[in-house]
Amino acid sequence: MSRFPYLLIGCLLSLLSSSVFSSINIGLVASFDGGQQARSFDYQYGIQAFFNRINLDGGIKGKALALEVLNDHANGELAASNAQRLIIRKNVVALLGGDQLQTAEAIQRVATREKVLYLNSLTARASLYGKVGYVLNLRPSMLSELDVLCGALADKQRERLVIVYASDHGYSELVAESCLSKHSAVSVKTLQFSASRSSIERVKGTLASLEKQNVIFIGTRGDLSPLLSQVDVLPDSNGYYFLSSADVGSFALKEGGETNVNSIHYLPANYLSSEAYSNYMSDLKQLSPSLVPSKIGFEGYLAALVLTKGLEAVVSPFEIEDPNDLFRLPLSVARKLTGWVQTGGQNSLPQELSNALNVMHTLDLGLGLYLGFDGEQNFLKFPLHMTEFQRN
Repeated sequence: MSRFPYLLIGCLLSLLSSSVFSSINIGLVASFDGGQQARSFDYQYGIQAFFNRINLDGGIKGKALALEVLNDHANGELAASNAQRLIIRKNVVALLGGDQLQTAEAIQRVATREKVLYLNSLTARASLYGKVGYVLNLRPSMLSELDVLCGALADKQRERLVIVYASDHGYSELVAESCLSKHSAVSVKTLQFSASRSSIERVKGTLASLEKQNVIFIGTRGDLSPLLSQVDVLPDSNGYYFLSSADVGSFALKEGGETNVNSIHYLPANYLSSEAYSNYMSDLKQLSPSLVPSKIGFEGYLAALVLTKGLEAVVSPFEIEDPNDLFRLPLSVARKLTGWVQTGGQNSLPQELSNALNVMHTLDLGLGLYLGFDGEQNFLKFPLHMTEFQRN
């Protein structure tokens, strides 16, 4: 008889442990196929490197961070299904990923409906910016990047534009909404390509024949990959321009005589010498000595850092010195103290995380500048700049 209270306490603690002492799960939905595989793994390892750093230091107030990963095979419907699955089955409190416009938009729709934060850092789709529920962006939008590009093109001698993008991904609407639709060029030509071999060969042939034109590639790395993975030489009489999400350095492009490949960047020009990048290299080595640092991996690291800032603000530790104290607390109070607070059958942490990050105006990311979100601006306003691409 005297052992019964302790058995009851043990059962109660066991029941609570599933929600109180479990890890905090973050979901990643991305394409791990073909040319995207290495890039997606780099991004994943960047996230895991930072999570490992936090976990080795005791976690978020005693709770370990865990990354749950699903492959969307670059398919919008599967991306939405995977996002839903991670929310329902893995109880993720935030979602990352979406390396193509269609997959990013699919994840966004699920996140907004389920009231789970989607921190987008792989694309810069215009529809994800502004007052979009439960969506925050690590980088400025494609429209902002195109404004910078238009300003740079105004000083160029070439007066003919060629705009290249994947069809059926919403890029035609983006171009129509952007400054490119009002550009004063003598001629503007559009080259759209699909995933079919004939379409890619047609556009590839046209690119090879261009002379003295400004060629603008619009899209993410994933959306441009079917074309650019087949292009190994670019005529050197043209100027070539890419947005930051294209990650032009990952393509094996070759130019003729002078360097004429340019890219928009949102990370500071000196980010490789920043405290954050130094920590990233160290933490990546701690995760596995065989892993090699990369720009996309660092972006994953920064995304994990931002999420952690929010989690540190909203996760409450579970501290109780005497198990008997559980019986002295009202059930509602015990639930609140342990973080076992539910709304509609789901933990409130996802909503609290989104709310907390939305009002963090001065985040120190270790890059030498302070950035933040507010209710009106759902992205980090990195100063955009354009540089000529130099291959090592």
